[in-house]
Order: sequence, then C-alpha cells, then structure tokens
Amino acid sequence: MKINQSIDYEMLDILNESIVNYSVFISLKRMEIFYRIKEYINNYLKFLLPNFEFSFIYDISGIYKIDIEKVNINQEVLRNFYFQALKKNKKKELSIYKSVIGASKDNFEILIKNSNNINVKYFLSLSQINLLSLAIFFSLKKIMKQFFNYDPILLLDEPFVYLDKNNVKKVLNLLFENTQSIFTTNNIDLLHFIFDSFDNINVIKLKNE
Repeated sequence: MKINQSIDYEMLDILNESIVNYSVFISLKRMEIFYRIKEYINNYLKFLLPNFEFSFIYDISGIYKIDIEKVNINQEVLRNFYFQALKKNKKKELSIYKSVIGASKDNFEILIKNSNNINVKYFLSLSQINLLSLAIFFSLKKIMKQFFNYDPILLLDEPFVYLDKNNVKKVLNLLFENTQSIFTTNNIDLLHFIFDSFDNINVIKLKNE
C-alpha cells in the first residue's frame, strides 16, 4: 500500500478484521490468566503493601480503558472496542502507513483505589513498585504450580534493592515458602542480616579476576 502510494480500502478492511480477531483472542487469554492469578495477587499485595487497595485496568491500545473487575468482558464487547478504536484512528493510521491498534499495543495498568485511582507509577516509591512486581511474580509462580504442575526455581536479580529490612524479611518469608530460590546481591550488610534472620542459606561469592 505504501509502495503504490494508493490505498486498497477493501484490503484494509480485510486486514483490520484480522487484527481485531487476533487481538480479541489474545486479550481474552490475557484476561483469563489475570482472573486465575487475581486472588493470589491480592493476597500477596495485602501482605507486602497492606496500606493500599488496587484496581486493574486493561488498556486497549491507549484508546479505551476497561476495569476488568467491574466490566463483563466477552468476545463481542472486545470486538466492538477494537473496531471503535480502529475507526477513531483510521486517519492517523493511513497517514503513517502503520497500525496503531491491536493486542501488541495493549497494556495492563494498576491503579490505587484509595488515592483517587492514580496509576501506581505516579504514586508509589521505587521500593513499593519493587514489592508490587514481586507480588505479581510470586502469583505467576503459584499458577504455574497449580495449573501446570510445574514448580520452577526462582532466579531473582537484586530483588531487595530499595527495600528496608522489614520488607526484606517479608520477601524472604515468601521466598522460603518455595522450593528453591537463587538471588543476587552485592550488599554485604544485607547478607549478614539474612544470615542472622534465616537458616538454610548458601552463598556463592563471585569476584573479578
């Protein structure tokens, strides 16, 4: 279409139909996974970030935001959202010869309920964002074990960065609920604290030649 400098609108409709079909399929699968891990996420968040209440939003290509805990999402509802988004951005897409709508452009957002639904990235500190990420990470591991009968070893790179000792202890308690965890750190004081607080820890010291 770009090479010929002319637009085949019939072909464009066919391509848009395909984009919508694939996007609906992918989005519903994403939400299915979310619903499966939602209870786990909430439990971990209550333990790691007890002072906050969160809501989860599915963002359709930056055009429509759906509270997936309140709106009954099905195939037809999603199709309508995607087609509306395509219609709304038709001129933009034609001007840049590029699709801006579709599952590859979608995202999840996490908002803080008890702070006027502010996006977490604009409100939480770096340590709180770290705890939020770990809560989601632990939830994914739980669902892998429950639904796929697979319990992976956890490999974490500097999971305690920005955390105070109280939160380090919380995260370690969660780590030690699991089969085996391997984490990196260059904080020697933190290692001493961990040794004093927990048993059954081995350390491998790495250094440059």
